[in-house]
Amino acid sequence: MPDVSASGVAASARANFANAASATNAAIDNAASATGAGLQSAGRKLQEWSATSNGASHTQASSANSAADANSTSSTSGTRTEYDK
Repeated sequence: MPDVSASGVAASARANFANAASATNAAIDNAASATGAGLQSAGRKLQEWSATSNGASHTQASSANSAADANSTSSTSGTRTEYDK
């Protein structure tokens, strides 16, 4: 027959709580580890992409700015330029 005294029930509850806490802690550790590995991988890929795409994006941005400057009309009368729109 199981112990049904208050102290027996409390001891069983503490043991169950400790086991649940341990399992939860292990699950959190695993999730954090997987998340960290995923973030690390994503960071490496982003750095690689940035290193290979850096020159192209600066060239495109420079071309876009030059085109916007060429198409804009500046006026001292308060008219907005194409660049300002």
